[in-house]
Amino acid sequence: PLLPPRGAPPLPPQDEEQLIDLRPVMELSPVAVLHTTPLPRLHHLFRSLGLARLWIIDTRNQPVGVVTRHDLLPEALRRRVPKHREARLAEALRGLVRSRHS
Repeated sequence: PLLPPRGAPPLPPQDEEQLIDLRPVMELSPVAVLHTTPLPRLHHLFRSLGLARLWIIDTRNQPVGVVTRHDLLPEALRRRVPKHREARLAEALRGLVRSRHS
């Protein structure tokens, strides 16, 4: 049975019937990195740990986003990076290509 958060008023019976237990599909040990983690490090984590997704957190340990393997494809990165940051992206992509061959 699912329990409401501490101090929360009890749910009416009709609402309680609507609850779904998501524990069977939850990621019990998610991998998370700070939002300042460099792109090559993200790539290394995906490859070495075989991740499908990587949670991004801020300095207060609060989730601010999620990165998937698809997000790290060069085409996806190029679509998301502002024009003034393209030089840094090109440098990071060269690092990813080098790490694939090592």
